[in-house]
Amino acid sequence: MRAEYWQKGGTLDYQNNTNSSIQAGTVVKIQDRIGIAGDDIKPGQTGSLVVEGCFKMPKVSGEAYDVGTNLFVDEENDHVTKVSGSGDAKNIAVGYAANSAKTTDTYVIVKLIG
Repeated sequence: MRAEYWQKGGTLDYQNNTNSSIQAGTVVKIQDRIGIAGDDIKPGQTGSLVVEGCFKMPKVSGEAYDVGTNLFVDEENDHVTKVSGSGDAKNIAVGYAANSAKTTDTYVIVKLIG
């Protein structure tokens, strides 16, 4: 097999196949991964999803994270959690904690998986 260099990979092109605009900063599901909309993406248009870097994201109240804790997106409750879930309630791997977060914190800095 041969491979031909295509792009760096920090962002990926993404076609918005919905009837609604995707606002910049929105977490977008890509199969078993996520990306963050880098700009507003109108219906039928192609925009960019950021798949590398660190992002401030809302977290579950009551959970504490050390740097390096694996985190998942809980789509139903619109936050990150350290619970991967199972079956139909499986949460999407997003990355790991880039800072320590206390149980009382409302957000955590997440290093995306990429």
